[in-house]
Amino acid sequence: MVQTNHAEYPASGGRPHLVHDDLMIICRIENGEVRADYYDTEGHVIHYRVNVAQSGDVTFRSDPSAGGPGYRLKYKLQQGGAVRGEFAIAPPGSPGAFKVYLSWEMRKQPKAQ
Repeated sequence: MVQTNHAEYPASGGRPHLVHDDLMIICRIENGEVRADYYDTEGHVIHYRVNVAQSGDVTFRSDPSAGGPGYRLKYKLQQGGAVRGEFAIAPPGSPGAFKVYLSWEMRKQPKAQ
């Protein structure tokens, strides 16, 4: 599965206009494990292990990195079809101490006719 994202943030508070693109490739490997690789225009590369819960919730957790931060990305299906997302970061040396960096809710938009 391939996920792409394009976001534009207007100039604000002395910060210039910003364009952010990213790509995530999600696949099942030989032993049945689900893995994902994330790349973005800021030079980030994150390798994730993926866990899909019985409830349908999905958690992406970065591979341990010597001296680097940990990353966790969660998606949770809400009643009515919306999906709640959360991106959290754990400081180096504290792999379970995640703090939410971004959270959002998304809905599928009907295709324009």
